[in-house]
Amino acid sequence: MEPLLLLREANKRSESVVLEGDNIVFKGSNKSFPRNFPTAYFPSRGREKQPYTLEVVWFLFQHADKSFREYVSECVRAGVSRVQIIDSRDLIAFFRGELDTCAGIKVSSDAEESLSEKRSFSAPEGQRKKDLDGAIREALNQEHEQQTISSLLASKERHFKNLVERIKRLRKESEEQMAPAQTESIASKKQQMDPRGDRYSIREDMFYRENIGAEVDELGIDPSGRFGLSSTNSGTNLNGTGVIKSKETSVSNIQSASLKENVSKKPKTNVTPIIVVPSGYNSLINILNAPEFLEKGHFVPWQSLKAQGMTNVSWSVKIKHVSNASQTPVEYQIINNTSRLSSEDWKRVCAVVCNGAQWQFKGWPYPGTAELFADVRGFYFYFDDEQVDPNVRGWVVKCLPISRNKRHLDYSVALEFWRTLEAHVKARKPHLKV
Repeated sequence: MEPLLLLREANKRSESVVLEGDNIVFKGSNKSFPRNFPTAYFPSRGREKQPYTLEVVWFLFQHADKSFREYVSECVRAGVSRVQIIDSRDLIAFFRGELDTCAGIKVSSDAEESLSEKRSFSAPEGQRKKDLDGAIREALNQEHEQQTISSLLASKERHFKNLVERIKRLRKESEEQMAPAQTESIASKKQQMDPRGDRYSIREDMFYRENIGAEVDELGIDPSGRFGLSSTNSGTNLNGTGVIKSKETSVSNIQSASLKENVSKKPKTNVTPIIVVPSGYNSLINILNAPEFLEKGHFVPWQSLKAQGMTNVSWSVKIKHVSNASQTPVEYQIINNTSRLSSEDWKRVCAVVCNGAQWQFKGWPYPGTAELFADVRGFYFYFDDEQVDPNVRGWVVKCLPISRNKRHLDYSVALEFWRTLEAHVKARKPHLKV
């Protein structure tokens, strides 16, 4: 069994886990692992190929009740590497049973292979397991790993690199096949071109009838002549009859006006990302305090803003955030009413702040929460001295704790929100501007 699960069970049953020599021993299950045994928990920053060792995770497990500053002091005193602060919160919540899983736990096949390789090199010769008897070995051979939609979506670095490369290769082959046909078509068009020039290839009678509403003969225009008549023969045509002057309308003006009209009719694609917040007052973050928190990293309870008279707020508010990738300000749209969104607007929805109620997603264009949180990144804010809502534990959302009194910690929480959101948009919604 994975040591992370054994630590979780030990915490649940109040069983002791001690360090004996170079091994960490689980007293309740009577199992032991080397202290440098690689776990399935990977850091969110740095080199993700190297997971946390069992000794590092166990030391955090032993000091889970202390503050992070006290925990770091204990790590320095004991000479043990520490878990990053952004990883320690989710890991402690996992040990306590508040979260069923967290982003740092790798469940993909690549991670399983890397773990098996590292285990084979790190395990000493004297610590290798004994061969199991025939009945147990046969049972293990018939065992199948169970995977659900939620467990698959919880994998952190899911990508479709092979599929993308295959699509690019097929597109390139299709373009190479179409290139000779296009070349022959262009050559045939050049052969059929009027030797007098491109301007004579136009059917003048059809052009004037469709764009001006009159026949060429009625206007007294000679199609074989020049568009601009000289001042000497402006009053007569080739037959000597009078020429009816148009009201200062030339073909160039008609063509330019038609071009401008086509350009103006071309719709512009909106690439502003949309963040949905709860419409009521049953969440820590709503339309009242979301701009202050997400744009400036300062949490103000919505009750305080409401007491100050801040109630007449629009359903849509725009903020700006400096992108970590481009280091330029990017505009985001915060809304609390999804009934006003069109089908094109739904393509721009990249994040939702959950309040823990299932009815929040009523009328959304998704069959269930699994499909919803695969396309839209979910976030849940709660006070650090409270428990996570039971409904949220079954969703693949990012749980971010907010301190009641320590306002200097707000900025790090907001920073973690933007880091998670930008990574999701880059992977799932590359058409948006971030």
